[in-house]
Amino acid sequence: MSIELEVTVEIAVTSRPFCSVCKTNLARRYKRADGSFAYRSKCTTCQNPEARRRRENREYTLQKKNYCESCGFVAVHSCQLDVDHIDGDKNNNDPSNHQTLCANCHRLKTFNERDFVAVKYRSDND
Repeated sequence: MSIELEVTVEIAVTSRPFCSVCKTNLARRYKRADGSFAYRSKCTTCQNPEARRRRENREYTLQKKNYCESCGFVAVHSCQLDVDHIDGDKNNNDPSNHQTLCANCHRLKTFNERDFVAVKYRSDND
């Protein structure tokens, strides 16, 4: 007894559009109420302001050295070091405002200089 099956599969191929902002990532796909799919004009990164800020600030990590500028610790891997904003203002991404610190020195500096408090709320008397 032999059974022969013939299966025909049709696949609709549509090109996925690129993001209208960054032009590199693929646009975000979503499901409509009727069950069909469509694409947003922006990718997930450009749609999310926080993700967009992280992408734009990624360049400062290229300035990261392979040692801590405070204690001299030489890292085995770059994940052991952080890029710190010297003035404590996370929005000031001028290269002269960056320094490479090990995790321990970074925590101490952040605590001692109260970098976790917004710059506009800090006073010299704290």
